[in-house]
Amino acid sequence: MDRKLKALIIGSTGGIGRELVKELLQSNQWGEVHVLVRRELEAWKNLSQEQKNKLVIHKVDGLEILRDQTKLPSFQGLSAVFCTLGAEQKDGKENFIKVDKEFPLLTADLAIKNNIPQYHIVTSQMSDKSSMFLYLKVKGEVENELSQKGFQYLGIYRPGLLLQREQPRLIERFFSYVPFIKKVDVQNIAVAMRLQSENYIESSHNSTQYFENDDIIKISNQKI
Repeated sequence: MDRKLKALIIGSTGGIGRELVKELLQSNQWGEVHVLVRRELEAWKNLSQEQKNKLVIHKVDGLEILRDQTKLPSFQGLSAVFCTLGAEQKDGKENFIKVDKEFPLLTADLAIKNNIPQYHIVTSQMSDKSSMFLYLKVKGEVENELSQKGFQYLGIYRPGLLLQREQPRLIERFFSYVPFIKKVDVQNIAVAMRLQSENYIESSHNSTQYFENDDIIKISNQKI
Protein backbone atom coordinates (compact mmCIF):
# COMPACT_ATOMS: atom_id res chain seq x y z
CA MET A 1 0.00 0.00 0.00
CA ASP A 2 1.30 3.45 -0.91
CA ARG A 3 2.22 5.60 2.07
CA LYS A 4 1.74 9.34 2.05
CA LEU A 5 4.92 10.55 3.64
CA LYS A 6 5.70 14.25 4.01
CA ALA A 7 9.04 15.94 3.49
CA LEU A 8 10.72 19.30 3.92
CA ILE A 9 13.66 20.02 1.60
CA ILE A 10 16.16 22.77 2.42
CA GLY A 11 18.28 23.56 -0.62
CA SER A 12 15.64 22.54 -3.15
CA THR A 13 16.87 24.85 -5.92
CA GLY A 14 20.44 23.50 -5.93
CA GLY A 15 21.75 20.67 -8.07
CA ILE A 16 20.93 17.82 -5.70
CA GLY A 17 17.84 19.53 -4.30
CA ARG A 18 16.20 19.86 -7.71
CA GLU A 19 16.67 16.15 -8.33
CA LEU A 20 15.35 15.28 -4.88
CA VAL A 21 12.19 17.34 -5.43
CA LYS A 22 11.58 15.47 -8.70
CA GLU A 23 12.32 12.12 -7.07
CA LEU A 24 9.86 12.62 -4.20
CA LEU A 25 7.14 14.08 -6.41
CA GLN A 26 7.35 11.08 -8.74
CA SER A 27 7.11 8.59 -5.87
CA ASN A 28 3.72 7.30 -4.73
CA GLN A 29 5.13 7.08 -1.21
CA TRP A 30 5.16 10.85 -0.73
CA GLY A 31 2.04 12.95 -0.36
CA GLU A 32 3.58 16.35 0.43
CA VAL A 33 6.93 17.91 -0.47
CA HIS A 34 7.55 21.24 1.28
CA VAL A 35 10.26 23.63 0.09
CA LEU A 36 11.59 26.92 1.49
CA VAL A 37 12.64 29.13 -1.42
CA ARG A 38 13.18 32.70 -2.55
CA ARG A 39 11.71 31.92 -5.96
CA GLU A 40 9.79 29.19 -7.68
CA LEU A 41 11.74 27.28 -10.32
CA GLU A 42 10.42 27.45 -13.87
CA ALA A 43 10.52 23.64 -14.01
CA TRP A 44 7.96 23.45 -11.22
CA LYS A 45 5.44 25.34 -13.36
CA ASN A 46 5.54 22.49 -15.86
CA LEU A 47 4.76 19.71 -13.39
CA SER A 48 1.69 17.54 -13.78
CA GLN A 49 -1.32 18.66 -11.78
CA GLU A 50 -0.88 15.71 -9.44
CA GLN A 51 2.71 16.72 -8.70
CA LYS A 52 1.76 20.39 -8.30
CA ASN A 53 -0.76 19.33 -5.67
CA LYS A 54 2.02 17.57 -3.73
CA LEU A 55 4.51 20.44 -3.89
CA VAL A 56 4.04 22.98 -1.07
CA ILE A 57 6.07 26.12 -1.76
CA HIS A 58 6.92 28.42 1.14
CA LYS A 59 8.40 31.65 -0.22
CA VAL A 60 10.87 33.38 2.10
CA ASP A 61 13.32 36.25 1.69
CA GLY A 62 16.20 33.93 2.57
CA LEU A 63 17.20 31.13 4.91
CA GLU A 64 18.15 33.70 7.54
CA ILE A 65 14.51 33.19 8.56
CA LEU A 66 15.70 29.96 10.22
CA ARG A 67 17.20 32.15 12.95
CA ASP A 68 13.69 33.24 13.97
CA GLN A 69 11.55 30.17 13.53
CA THR A 70 8.49 31.89 14.96
CA LYS A 71 8.11 33.36 11.46
CA LEU A 72 7.85 29.90 9.91
CA PRO A 73 4.72 27.75 9.63
CA SER A 74 4.31 24.61 11.68
CA PHE A 75 5.84 21.52 10.13
CA GLN A 76 4.29 19.11 12.62
CA GLY A 77 3.43 15.77 11.06
CA LEU A 78 6.26 15.68 8.56
CA SER A 79 8.20 12.47 8.10
CA ALA A 80 11.65 13.71 7.12
CA VAL A 81 13.85 16.73 6.51
CA PHE A 82 16.38 16.71 3.69
CA CYS A 83 19.22 19.25 3.66
CA THR A 84 21.08 19.59 0.36
CA LEU A 85 22.66 22.99 0.95
CA GLY A 86 26.12 23.78 -0.33
CA ALA A 87 28.04 27.00 -0.95
CA GLU A 88 31.25 27.62 -2.86
CA GLN A 89 34.28 28.75 -0.89
CA LYS A 90 34.96 31.43 -3.50
CA ASP A 91 31.96 33.28 -2.06
CA GLY A 92 33.90 33.79 1.17
CA LYS A 93 34.56 31.91 4.39
CA GLU A 94 31.73 33.60 6.31
CA ASN A 95 29.11 32.74 3.70
CA PHE A 96 30.41 29.18 3.35
CA ILE A 97 30.14 28.54 7.10
CA LYS A 98 26.68 30.11 7.19
CA VAL A 99 25.32 27.94 4.37
CA ASP A 100 27.15 24.69 5.10
CA LYS A 101 27.04 24.72 8.90
CA GLU A 102 24.76 27.31 10.49
CA PHE A 103 21.73 26.73 8.26
CA PRO A 104 21.90 22.90 8.40
CA LEU A 105 22.09 23.02 12.21
CA LEU A 106 19.22 25.50 12.43
CA THR A 107 17.25 23.22 10.12
CA ALA A 108 17.94 20.36 12.53
CA ASP A 109 16.59 22.47 15.38
CA LEU A 110 13.48 23.15 13.29
CA ALA A 111 13.02 19.42 12.75
CA ILE A 112 13.36 18.65 16.45
CA LYS A 113 10.97 21.46 17.38
CA ASN A 114 8.38 19.95 15.02
CA ASN A 115 9.00 16.35 16.12
CA ILE A 116 10.22 15.28 12.67
CA PRO A 117 11.94 11.92 13.20
CA GLN A 118 14.34 11.84 10.26
CA TYR A 119 17.11 14.14 9.05
CA HIS A 120 19.14 13.53 5.89
CA ILE A 121 22.08 15.68 4.83
CA VAL A 122 24.64 15.77 2.04
CA THR A 123 28.17 16.51 3.22
CA SER A 124 31.35 15.36 1.47
CA GLN A 125 33.78 12.48 1.19
CA MET A 126 36.65 12.81 3.66
CA SER A 127 34.64 15.07 5.99
CA ASP A 128 36.62 15.46 9.20
CA LYS A 129 36.11 17.92 12.04
CA SER A 130 39.87 17.83 12.66
CA SER A 131 40.86 18.51 9.07
CA MET A 132 43.23 21.36 8.26
CA PHE A 133 41.09 22.16 5.23
CA LEU A 134 38.15 24.47 5.91
CA TYR A 135 35.75 22.67 3.57
CA LEU A 136 36.27 19.23 5.09
CA LYS A 137 36.50 20.61 8.63
CA VAL A 138 33.14 22.39 8.41
CA LYS A 139 31.47 19.35 6.89
CA GLY A 140 32.89 17.18 9.68
CA GLU A 141 31.75 19.61 12.37
CA VAL A 142 28.21 19.54 11.02
CA GLU A 143 28.16 15.76 10.98
CA ASN A 144 29.41 15.62 14.56
CA GLU A 145 26.89 18.13 15.90
CA LEU A 146 23.99 16.54 14.06
CA SER A 147 24.87 13.13 15.48
CA GLN A 148 24.28 14.54 18.96
CA LYS A 149 20.78 15.87 18.21
CA GLY A 150 19.00 12.60 18.92
CA PHE A 151 17.10 11.99 15.68
CA GLN A 152 15.36 8.64 15.32
CA TYR A 153 17.22 8.36 12.04
CA LEU A 154 20.09 10.47 10.72
CA GLY A 155 21.38 9.80 7.22
CA ILE A 156 24.71 11.41 6.22
CA TYR A 157 25.67 11.19 2.55
CA ARG A 158 29.31 11.74 1.61
CA PRO A 159 29.51 11.94 -2.18
CA GLY A 160 32.62 12.48 -4.24
CA LEU A 161 32.69 14.77 -7.25
CA LEU A 162 29.17 15.71 -8.32
CA LEU A 163 28.15 15.06 -11.92
CA GLN A 164 25.12 16.01 -14.02
CA ARG A 165 24.32 19.29 -12.32
CA GLU A 166 22.42 21.74 -14.50
CA GLN A 167 25.09 24.32 -13.68
CA PRO A 168 28.31 22.41 -12.85
CA ARG A 169 31.05 24.20 -10.95
CA LEU A 170 34.39 24.80 -12.65
CA ILE A 171 36.22 22.26 -10.49
CA GLU A 172 33.55 19.66 -11.26
CA ARG A 173 33.91 20.21 -15.00
CA PHE A 174 37.69 19.90 -14.72
CA PHE A 175 37.92 16.81 -12.53
CA SER A 176 35.02 14.98 -14.23
CA TYR A 177 37.61 13.75 -16.75
CA VAL A 178 40.07 12.46 -14.14
CA PRO A 179 39.53 8.66 -13.94
CA PHE A 180 40.71 7.88 -10.39
CA ILE A 181 38.54 10.51 -8.62
CA LYS A 182 35.32 9.13 -7.16
CA LYS A 183 32.26 10.65 -8.82
CA VAL A 184 28.50 10.37 -8.56
CA ASP A 185 25.54 11.78 -10.45
CA VAL A 186 23.31 14.11 -8.44
CA GLN A 187 20.37 11.91 -9.46
CA ASN A 188 21.98 8.97 -7.66
CA ILE A 189 22.19 10.98 -4.44
CA ALA A 190 18.52 11.96 -4.66
CA VAL A 191 17.46 8.37 -5.23
CA ALA A 192 19.58 7.09 -2.33
CA MET A 193 18.16 9.70 0.03
CA ARG A 194 14.60 8.80 -0.91
CA LEU A 195 15.12 5.07 -0.58
CA GLN A 196 16.87 5.33 2.78
CA SER A 197 14.14 7.56 4.15
CA GLU A 198 11.42 5.16 3.03
CA ASN A 199 13.28 2.13 4.39
CA TYR A 200 13.77 3.64 7.84
CA ILE A 201 10.57 5.64 8.23
CA GLU A 202 9.29 3.27 10.93
CA SER A 203 12.56 3.10 12.83
CA SER A 204 12.03 3.48 16.57
CA HIS A 205 15.70 3.59 17.53
CA ASN A 206 18.14 6.46 17.36
CA SER A 207 20.52 5.54 14.59
CA THR A 208 23.04 7.32 12.39
CA GLN A 209 24.23 5.96 9.07
CA TYR A 210 27.04 7.26 6.87
CA PHE A 211 27.03 6.63 3.14
CA GLU A 212 30.23 7.00 1.16
CA ASN A 213 30.31 7.55 -2.59
CA ASP A 214 30.20 3.83 -3.49
CA ASP A 215 27.38 3.23 -0.99
CA ILE A 216 25.29 5.97 -2.60
CA ILE A 217 25.69 4.44 -6.05
CA LYS A 218 24.91 0.95 -4.76
CA ILE A 219 21.74 2.06 -2.99
CA SER A 220 20.52 4.13 -5.94
CA ASN A 221 20.91 1.12 -8.24
CA GLN A 222 18.20 -0.60 -6.18
CA LYS A 223 15.60 1.86 -7.42
CA ILE A 224 12.35 0.25 -8.42
